[in-house]
Amino acid sequence: MLDVFPRIADLLDEHFADSSIIPTYLVSRFTRGHVKVALGGDGGDEFFLGYPSFLAHKIDSVFGFVPPSAKKVPLELFLRCLPVSDEYMSLNFKARRFLKGLDYGQDMRHQAWIGSFTPREQESLFLDGKTPPDIYETTIRAFRESAAAGAGPLDRAMYIYVKTYMTDDILTKVDRASMANSLEVRAPFLDTDFTGFASGVPSSFKLRNMKMKWILKEALKGRLPADTLTKPKRGFAVPVAQWLKEDLRPLLVEAFSRKKIEREGIFDHRRIDSMARYFLNNRGDTRKEIWALFMFEIWYDKWMK
Repeated sequence: MLDVFPRIADLLDEHFADSSIIPTYLVSRFTRGHVKVALGGDGGDEFFLGYPSFLAHKIDSVFGFVPPSAKKVPLELFLRCLPVSDEYMSLNFKARRFLKGLDYGQDMRHQAWIGSFTPREQESLFLDGKTPPDIYETTIRAFRESAAAGAGPLDRAMYIYVKTYMTDDILTKVDRASMANSLEVRAPFLDTDFTGFASGVPSSFKLRNMKMKWILKEALKGRLPADTLTKPKRGFAVPVAQWLKEDLRPLLVEAFSRKKIEREGIFDHRRIDSMARYFLNNRGDTRKEIWALFMFEIWYDKWMK
């Protein structure tokens, strides 16, 4: 990872904070040693409700009659009892992300869950006059478009993911990582006829009880090995928290230095320093926020310095 990290930073002419670009780059390089074209599964999680955040949405809807403030109190107490973990999608991480989304309505909740900083958090992060306006504008517009079309709650969430996360993160990541290795990746789940069909499948067939992508797995029974269809979901993850606390720690400390941050004149160094200490001293799992800031600083040094 340390060998390819500078190369990956060179590929990103815009700041990009999805750490899965690292394993995507590595697997693309490996694959290119055998073939020139490969198939990817992008679109499967979006059109068949395969992300944990869709599950969180369903769980929260069951308790929709409970005010957000009443939900937050026991969850905050629960978080205090959980040990900090660097494991991928740890209980601490998921509970903390779920708590963050409770401050927002359905039109913005998913963005709060999967994004790095909410608008409220950005107000304390940026210096006066630097905070980007209306960062959830695209999300809100997608929610309203799908609502106007009569879509149900989970279908609205699906539409938000297709218009934002899949388009600007997932497909961007795969394109940059694969083409950097001269590998072409095709996405059969994004065939226009197929997406038209998948969009019309009722969400109850996609997220059945607590099983994500239910109809897709049912359709592939007998075509894929049983252990492939039943194994727990695991994203294309890397040990970001561990890297930042160990191998990448010197780079992180340098990237967040007071002199550097104040010279750039974008962020409040006191806020960044507080966040970094909180993370590095294992007081909470804020890897997503720290990684986003770290990658911004790497990008800024490369292209804007």
